[in-house]
Amino acid sequence: MKADALALFRSIQHAENDGETPREAGRRLGIHLNRVAGLCEKWSRKGWYQYTECAELGWLTNAGVARLGQMEGAAEAGGPIDPPVSDAGGGEPAR
Repeated sequence: MKADALALFRSIQHAENDGETPREAGRRLGIHLNRVAGLCEKWSRKGWYQYTECAELGWLTNAGVARLGQMEGAAEAGGPIDPPVSDAGGGEPAR
């Protein structure tokens, strides 16, 4: 996962508590809106993210929160943050 995508992924988890949307997080991080929407759609297809009408106005699922934890654990251990992973968490919102 590229650095800007990882930063957005992390921001989405923390933004849910702060009321910041993924769209606003992307703007704050300097990520173009089309990239934010594309990343959110990609994560949605993987079951990590869910939205209703606008891709950049959604939230992480339980599987997305678990995936973020795996990536951060791998990064702390000095390993790659993108190993293959199964989607065992389903598409339930992580609220």
